[in-house]
Amino acid sequence: MSSNQKDNSHPKEPAGQDLDRVITDFVQSEESIRRDGEATCSVQPIVEYLGFLQHCKSQYAEQADCAVRKINNERNSAVYNLINRAMSGKLTIGEIKKLELAADGDGQQFSRDERPAFEEYAENRGQTLQECLQLLSEINCFVRATGQPEFDPDDNHAGMIDHCARIPLFLTEALANKEVMRASEGRMVLIGIIALQTDEMKAHAKGRGKWPSETAVSVAKVWIKKYASMLHNGEDVYADDRAIVGSAVSNALKWAHVEASGLLKNALCVSHVEKAQVDAVCGWLRDTKTNFPPQLPWDAPKNVHEGLELLMDKFNLSGHSPAAVPAEISTSTPNPSEPFTCNEERAPESPEQPAAQKMPEAVGKLVILELNKCLKYDGEKFTIRGEERWSDIRALMAAKGEFVKLEKGFPQRFAKNDAQRFRKLATEPEGPGRNGTGRYRFKP
Repeated sequence: MSSNQKDNSHPKEPAGQDLDRVITDFVQSEESIRRDGEATCSVQPIVEYLGFLQHCKSQYAEQADCAVRKINNERNSAVYNLINRAMSGKLTIGEIKKLELAADGDGQQFSRDERPAFEEYAENRGQTLQECLQLLSEINCFVRATGQPEFDPDDNHAGMIDHCARIPLFLTEALANKEVMRASEGRMVLIGIIALQTDEMKAHAKGRGKWPSETAVSVAKVWIKKYASMLHNGEDVYADDRAIVGSAVSNALKWAHVEASGLLKNALCVSHVEKAQVDAVCGWLRDTKTNFPPQLPWDAPKNVHEGLELLMDKFNLSGHSPAAVPAEISTSTPNPSEPFTCNEERAPESPEQPAAQKMPEAVGKLVILELNKCLKYDGEKFTIRGEERWSDIRALMAAKGEFVKLEKGFPQRFAKNDAQRFRKLATEPEGPGRNGTGRYRFKP
């Protein structure tokens, strides 16, 4: 059979019908695929995708180094909603009563879910739970009162000003609350609180004053610790205030800090040397507007290092309250079962005691009784504080009786009390003169 016969064995469809059939078949095929796969392709992938997202979220939250804490947002939402409304002066009478009762009962009135959320909020602000709850109630009442249409800051509000001024942390919280301090009436009252605190601290420094001395001292300590943040927040709050000049606010905050340092100096210092040291460090804090506690440069002016040590130790000032210490620090720092003082010997340590609590090795006549606090040299005990001083002591210990170069200012760092006695008894300079070559060693 010829090729022509083969081609003619199957009748050909008319031209144009072939193209229509191809298009029709394609459309029917697409429609069939859509109908067959609609039930599985439009629902199942969405379910699988949502499940995958939930899995990723749970896995991410379980990571130990995750920056996002694994918290119950539904549990905390009611608590933080209450906090936000307190800052805006919108709490109900029942909510105010709840905060007051919880403050008196150390949070026992809160539910099992509420208390951890309030504790977390207080911890993040460096406050105890009781301080936090009292401040929320007081801020709410202050904002509600000053926000009333009929409130006139020119009227006599001495009672409100005196009440708020006696709460040490009130001014710090109010100045940081920029959203609710937009009303000029509230800002005018805050100026009155600053002025009253300044006057009371000045009066108590001279042995007079209407407040209890403990209240005045507590307010003064807050001014020393929070001056930089209050200055920054105050300048922001009053930046656009036409009724109050911004520079006047800065000057008011500055003079309050001056009177705070004067009160602490006269109430707690026993010598002119200590008073000069407090003046030096407080003046340096005002000039530099540095957050407390500061990282002092090695070449800080005279008496600044010693003054900071006084503020940190004798006046019991620190950068954070006990509630603000992170959990990982508080749990990892070893605490002896019984407090140890420099007036008693430490009992020998058992082999089972953790390495972090073991005593450093003695060097020559030097024995460390309590690291960064207390030591004994040639049978005499000394209480020495300050990181820079202990850095010098560690360097001298590492030299093992040889001369070693110490950071500039070694005699000045050891120029008072036990530190001075220790320097004169235990160390000697290399070469003639008071400072010699700047190299020192323990006396043989």
